[in-house]
Amino acid sequence: MKKIFVISVGRSDYDRYYPIIRELNNSSKVKLFLFLAKQHFNKTLGKTASYIDKKFYLLKNQYHQKNYRDSKVEIINNFSDDLKFLNKKIKKFKPNLLIVLGDRIEMLVGPIAAIPNNIPVIHLYGGAVTEGSTDELVRHAITKMSHCHFVLLNQYKKRLIQLGEEKWRIKKIGMHELKYLKSLKKISKNELKKIFHYDFTKPYLLVTFHPVTLELNYLGHQLKSLAKAIKRSKLNAVITYPNADLKHLDIIQFLKKNFNDNKKIIYWLPTYIPNKNENDEDQNLKQWIHKLSFLNEFYNIILRPHPRTVSRNKRIVSELKSLKYCVDDDFDQKIGQLLIHSDLVIADYGGMVFDSIFLNKKILLLNLKKSSEFVQELINNDSLDLKVRSDVLNLEETSSRKEIHESFKEALSGKNNQDNLQNLKLVYFGKTRTMDHEEIINYLNSLLRY
Repeated sequence: MKKIFVISVGRSDYDRYYPIIRELNNSSKVKLFLFLAKQHFNKTLGKTASYIDKKFYLLKNQYHQKNYRDSKVEIINNFSDDLKFLNKKIKKFKPNLLIVLGDRIEMLVGPIAAIPNNIPVIHLYGGAVTEGSTDELVRHAITKMSHCHFVLLNQYKKRLIQLGEEKWRIKKIGMHELKYLKSLKKISKNELKKIFHYDFTKPYLLVTFHPVTLELNYLGHQLKSLAKAIKRSKLNAVITYPNADLKHLDIIQFLKKNFNDNKKIIYWLPTYIPNKNENDEDQNLKQWIHKLSFLNEFYNIILRPHPRTVSRNKRIVSELKSLKYCVDDDFDQKIGQLLIHSDLVIADYGGMVFDSIFLNKKILLLNLKKSSEFVQELINNDSLDLKVRSDVLNLEETSSRKEIHESFKEALSGKNNQDNLQNLKLVYFGKTRTMDHEEIINYLNSLLRY
């Protein structure tokens, strides 16, 4: 069985590798080792080591000295750490072949460690040309230290021949990653909306900006021009983080300062309120949707109308969307995850009020007019829905825009009665431990024995 080392230095190469190394990993003739460089453990850039398929045999250092400062010195220090760790693993496992990809400076550790150990190197995706960056130097350096070359296009094959590589060593393979992506099940825009709490059904920009490593003196000007162009488009933008090149932290800080990516997530769950007069049904929605719509500028408000409301009023979803609400109208989806991950729950009456209290969620209640038939019935029945309002922040329908906005800020900040949610839970649910689902099933089974 042949041993193959594959060098992965970050998110930029793993997806491109995946279809090929997955097949190699499944082969009975190959023992594949996936080496993860230090940048895979950088939390600022997503700690991509956690996304690597666990089926691979991973070579990863614990990196007790986790230093990811954005400086030339640290690039070299991290490179040195990776090189020493890779050399240690080569000595231990004695690979027959080493595979590298692309043009990241960290990728140079592969061929550098392979040369004194006489290990053949295969390079994927050489022969390209990049203007304005040091990638050009790294890519061609790896080419000259490699023995076989898998390129994307015929044009790149010709360039490697011009660089002096023998024709028989070069194979055109295309982009296997794209073929693999086309085979995957597509995620609908509605599903993406639930994952990222962002409405992908509306026009938006997808923006990626990496440091231009030969033009770092112009970075400030480039970023200002980018921000100006995005804002002029008047479109929402999905902005990816840059790669780990020098000055990447400057880009991240600029993006965070100039674009609002920290909108709180508010989950609004109005109940269904029947009424003898059909025109008065859904009054809890009708009374509030226009009054609260201005808040969409400041928060990501996900509104889940009651299924009965939608079945009765087919136009309600389009009306809510026209008011810029993110509408959760997939009633096959359980609300638990959205409820847990929201920063604030808006409710009015019914079970959702107490569900939120039980989950220790910050909550703001919307009141109906006291003269409404529904509220009068609650008063007559001495309902807990009214008593809870003495403990939980709530809004009257007469509240001004300023009062509404201040109440939302207060609810999100956790001040007043919201800052001790655990005590609120004790008030309504007591200290007695509730039965979990297994205990309930066991209890029901015990009853069935008689």
